[in-house]
Amino acid sequence: MRCPDVREQVDFFEGLDTPVSVQEHLAICPSCRAEVEDRKLLRTGFKALAQEPLPELSIGFVPRLIRQLDNAALNIDPARDFLERAGRRVVFASVVLALTVLVALTAPPSSPWRQSSVTEIYPAPHIQAVDSDLIFGQ
Repeated sequence: MRCPDVREQVDFFEGLDTPVSVQEHLAICPSCRAEVEDRKLLRTGFKALAQEPLPELSIGFVPRLIRQLDNAALNIDPARDFLERAGRRVVFASVVLALTVLVALTAPPSSPWRQSSVTEIYPAPHIQAVDSDLIFGQ
């Protein structure tokens, strides 16, 4: 028998004699056996809870209940929350870096980021033309 079939049949045969095939599978499979024990404990807990008297409603019961439900919803896995925030920061930093590089590469030479100096346009005064120089000779 397969595990899902056994788990379905265990709920169906509760309180009755379970078939031999289900008992054999439970003897072999520890995960199904643990599942059956958990379900028995859960049913026992619900039965015990059903015997308890209902508490009387007090003033502010509904707002307290809603607040507790909101707090339970806010309890997020801290590791996952950290990875999401860190991932967003990495993406943001990558975009900023890419845009900075793009601006630096596409900025014209006359922009404030790329100031041209006189030495880039004209050769230094200590360099003199030689007669054999093709460009500056004669």
